[in-house]
Amino acid sequence: MAVSSARESIGRIGAGLMAVLVHAVFVAVLVVSLDRSSVHLAAPPDVEPVQAVVIDEARVADQVEKLKSAEQAREQAEAQRQRELELQAERAKTERRLEEERLAEIQQRLERETQQRTRELQELDARKQTERERLEAITEAQRLEQQRAEQQQREAEARKQRVEQERAQAEARKKAAEAERRQAEEQQRRAEAQRTQAEEERRQADERKQQAEEERRQADAQRKQAEEERRQADAQRKQAEEERRQADAQRRQAEEERRQADAQRKQAEEAAKLADTRKREAEEERKRIQDQARKAREAIERQEGERKRAEAEQRKALEAKRKAEEASKRAEAEQRKREAALAMQEALQQEQTEISRLGDQLLERQRNEYVDQLTATVERNWIRPKAAPKGLECTLRVSQIPDGSVINVQIVKSSGNVAFDNSCKDAAGRSSPLPLPKDPSLFDRELNLKFIPKD
Repeated sequence: MAVSSARESIGRIGAGLMAVLVHAVFVAVLVVSLDRSSVHLAAPPDVEPVQAVVIDEARVADQVEKLKSAEQAREQAEAQRQRELELQAERAKTERRLEEERLAEIQQRLERETQQRTRELQELDARKQTERERLEAITEAQRLEQQRAEQQQREAEARKQRVEQERAQAEARKKAAEAERRQAEEQQRRAEAQRTQAEEERRQADERKQQAEEERRQADAQRKQAEEERRQADAQRKQAEEERRQADAQRRQAEEERRQADAQRKQAEEAAKLADTRKREAEEERKRIQDQARKAREAIERQEGERKRAEAEQRKALEAKRKAEEASKRAEAEQRKREAALAMQEALQQEQTEISRLGDQLLERQRNEYVDQLTATVERNWIRPKAAPKGLECTLRVSQIPDGSVINVQIVKSSGNVAFDNSCKDAAGRSSPLPLPKDPSLFDRELNLKFIPKD
């Protein structure tokens, strides 16, 4: 539309110049005819001859040709700029599509990794549950073995009392009781060996827990790698924006060339105005000769002024329309950019929320494991009172220092059985130092442990 308007403007300028030339020729012919008709009249002796001004049509045609050449060059530059802008827009569209595909692929990869980590955590929980059940079975076996050893020791003491009462008559039975005592000691040594084996198995379970912690660190490393890939995608997006800025610079350069062409056109208009000025001067000189020619010149000038005002208004309208189109395109580009930034921000917020949720779940599992480990440690050092019935439970408040050493134990919720409560309190004291959590943030100087022994 801008090119066709420029062509119409050039056509109107050429038509105006031709009209000026025709009127100039008409005035010249009129002047010559007046000079010939006044040959027979007595010319005043003091009148000086009028100098006619000749307009060079070749020069005017040359100026018109230059204007047409400048207009054609500007049209070609504009067409070339349009093609380049279309190519750049196509490249930007392709890059944006590739970037969206890459972001979608990264999102899918993150989802797969999240699902994989979830499955690994579930498997880890299952392994921990299995190890916990195995430790419970070992602890139960140790408790039964200890009960058998206590029973055997009580029987040996009873036999020893009977031997002391019948010392004179049962020397042989005393020897047998001594043998039985040695056998009980041997059984106690075997129980101690079994306890040592249980400690070794518990140490292996701790090593497996450390291995699970290493797997979690590897999962964190994979998450960091995904974040690095996302940062690379941001760098590629910034590179695309840089290419768009370069395209804008090329567009501004094309506009500068167009302004130069406009300057050349204005220079041609100045030349035409100079010709008009010279023509007006000639007409002013001829004004004394022919009033009719003056009126014709004034009419031509009024038409020329109206034409220029019309052209100026048309140029203003075209410029306003161009600015409105550019503003609309900039607004659309800014809207697309804001929508893309908002979508990426929402995706990052969702991912951060999911990562935070997984971290909270993992921290909660570690806290539960730490409490289970403390409870198991206290239960291993607990000795059931003889008069304590089954099904009792109590809550202890254990105060510890950073190295796990127990400095105070209180009964928060009693079981109702004093002997049972005191045995639980003694077990917590014997468990010093308590095991420390793998995550230092889980350490607490005041712990509430709910002690429910397995009957």
